[in-house]
Amino acid sequence: QVGVGTATGGSSSGIEIVAGNGIVLYEYRLSEDELTVKITDDAGNVVAGREVSFAITDGIGTVTAGSYGTVNGTSSGQTVKMITKEDGLASVKFISGDVADSYSYAQTTINASHTAGSVNFTLTTAISTWPGTGITAGLPLVELISPTDRNITARAGETLAGAIKMRVSIQSGPQMGKLLSGAGMTVSTGLAADKGPTASCSPLIPLSDAEGIVTCDLKIGPTLGTATLTPLIGGYQEMPYGGYILTVLQGGPSTIAIIQGNNQSGNPGATLPTSLVAEVRDAGGNKITGATATWEVLSGSVTLSNTTTTSDANGRVSAVAKLGNIAGAAKVRVSSGSASATFTLTVNISATQMTKISGDNQTAVVGAAFSKPLVVELRNASNAVVSDVNVSYAVTSGAATLSANSAVTGTDGRASVTATAGTTTGAVVITASAGTLSATFQLAVVNEGPAVKATGIRSAISGDSGVTPGGMIAIYGDGIASDVEGTVTGSANLIGQLPTKLSNVQVLFGDTAAPIYTVNNSNGQQWAVVQAPFSLTAPGTVTVTVIVNGNSTVIDGVAVKAYQPGIIETTDAEGNTYATLINADGSYVTRENGAKRGTNIRMFATGLGQTNPVLAANYSGIPDQKVLADVVIGVNDAGVPGEVSAETMMGAIGVYIVTFELPADTQVGTARPFAIAVRPADGSSLVFGNPSTIPVQ
Repeated sequence: QVGVGTATGGSSSGIEIVAGNGIVLYEYRLSEDELTVKITDDAGNVVAGREVSFAITDGIGTVTAGSYGTVNGTSSGQTVKMITKEDGLASVKFISGDVADSYSYAQTTINASHTAGSVNFTLTTAISTWPGTGITAGLPLVELISPTDRNITARAGETLAGAIKMRVSIQSGPQMGKLLSGAGMTVSTGLAADKGPTASCSPLIPLSDAEGIVTCDLKIGPTLGTATLTPLIGGYQEMPYGGYILTVLQGGPSTIAIIQGNNQSGNPGATLPTSLVAEVRDAGGNKITGATATWEVLSGSVTLSNTTTTSDANGRVSAVAKLGNIAGAAKVRVSSGSASATFTLTVNISATQMTKISGDNQTAVVGAAFSKPLVVELRNASNAVVSDVNVSYAVTSGAATLSANSAVTGTDGRASVTATAGTTTGAVVITASAGTLSATFQLAVVNEGPAVKATGIRSAISGDSGVTPGGMIAIYGDGIASDVEGTVTGSANLIGQLPTKLSNVQVLFGDTAAPIYTVNNSNGQQWAVVQAPFSLTAPGTVTVTVIVNGNSTVIDGVAVKAYQPGIIETTDAEGNTYATLINADGSYVTRENGAKRGTNIRMFATGLGQTNPVLAANYSGIPDQKVLADVVIGVNDAGVPGEVSAETMMGAIGVYIVTFELPADTQVGTARPFAIAVRPADGSSLVFGNPSTIPVQ
């Protein structure tokens, strides 16, 4: 009888012999057992519709189509092709031929091949009569080697190595006494598993070796009891003097099956409503009574009512679990002998979202503390904050230490720890987690950077301390431009997009890289000029990070101001400095070509803030992109009458053009007082820029 399964449409990946190997038969006979193979897919399911080619590759005889599968082509000969049906099986029958004179037997090799591989069958044809006598010849002789007491006792599900051994030899004809290889052994109790004990060889049909010895490693079935086990050699010879008495006893713990209680969840401190119940079974699947089981918590927050139990009449053991106050998964393992099973439990939290509040994208010098705590906030599905939840923090990569490995959310729903940079530079990842919720902080450890302080950060044009959105900012400090002589520009004459790294210098406002105008080292002073992001919030503060050759300095608490109006100036050949202006005819204003009274004059400024349409850092101005703020111009210590227009400069970054009418009656001179200011929308005091002068004629 051949075992079958359910066919699949998947690709085939395996071929195995399930019947017919090692057959011994007389000349000119049709084999009673069919040579049968099974085709399976990667999951072990049988596969229908696959061709198997059976071919005699060595020896005598022919093959003919079997009862498993459908013949594809000729039904008999040296090669027969069969197509598997729903049972995944294909088979042929063997017709033995004529053994040559001077021989007692002949062996045939039949190869069964498929795209998944191939297997070989070995068959033995024995002479039918003694040569020249007409006396019937005997089939090969089978001798019992072991066991000799005819009793086999085993436990359900186990495999007994070398349980049965027999020797096969030729007993007729010219080769009488020769040890026979290639004879197969099968064993059976003749019972189904639901009717009584069963057993088989593993592999299913072992063959005799060169010494004629065939060995059966006996695989015991699941059913307990006693039955007669009958070996069969070559498909023809039962064991001499009858079979064995096979006694199958209950085995020790081999598997533990979870019956109930798995995948439960509950609130912190709750006792789970369903007990954890498992069933202890032997290798044959039989329930074991009286087995000792041990319970243990592998991970998570949970306690157990008892840690050692004994299986009942149904093989079952149980424990009661009480959840702790740390949210997340917990693992509980029950073990008996070498068998175990693991329950997964969950301590619920009402929080459904975790948000990073502060501490992300920080940089710290080796060994120094990161300036901001790592803060997360938990909220529930109604967006209300959740308190009293344990949040775990862990350094998942990089070099850093934490002030604590966990923190409990307060009444504001927030938990926090602080971090300190380790001794190795590079990226650091810190993960905060509570149950299934998590948040990741990206930090960096660097070597000590340039000597920059908050007092060294100011408007590059007006000199006003701090920064303003979109402003042209100068950052001063030793070590910024040690490798530079003079000035390195990011874009000639302020025209064109600016780089965010220049001469190995980078500047971050928070986590935003700033475009760099210049890097400078002149007269013993080192500085960089950058554009601040428009995304800064004013009034407020920002953390500025200056990175030189990969080494960083972090400056916290740099003031952010709404405006830092600055007048761009020109210094002439004689060393006179005055505002850079353009007359209505397009000529630049100089001492010899002063600003013309009663005409429109254009000036260049910075730090005037946002525009309409909106302006972004490292973007050129576009036509009619007006400044939102109210700009005021003063000449000769008096505000100019009429409209003052301020807009971005085409092709330049961070530069505005302000157009005003120079009063016709204003006082002339080569250095008349000149000022710019912004009137805030809230009506507060004017914000003045750097004072300057202009030539007026």
